[in-house]
Amino acid sequence: FAYYLAINNVFGLIGAFGAQGLADERLLLAAFRQFLAGSSGLGSSLPGQLLESPTLRCKANLLTRLHGLDELVGPVDTQSVYVTIANPLRD
Repeated sequence: FAYYLAINNVFGLIGAFGAQGLADERLLLAAFRQFLAGSSGLGSSLPGQLLESPTLRCKANLLTRLHGLDELVGPVDTQSVYVTIANPLRD
């Protein structure tokens, strides 16, 4: 869930806005960081995990295709290639 929500969607939007020169990615990451910090009382460990983890797991779409895998076919643990990235939410 963390991958789909944070990395795939939010980080994707932040990257797109930054690439197009529409916003400073650092400011958007700071705003997301602040939002997550304010969400810590919702009874979910997700905000804390996203804020505190030094690394995050990220699906490597190109590597997935190069390995001939299809995320829609086969057992979940062998559908995609995941890599570890430095957490951009960490200061």
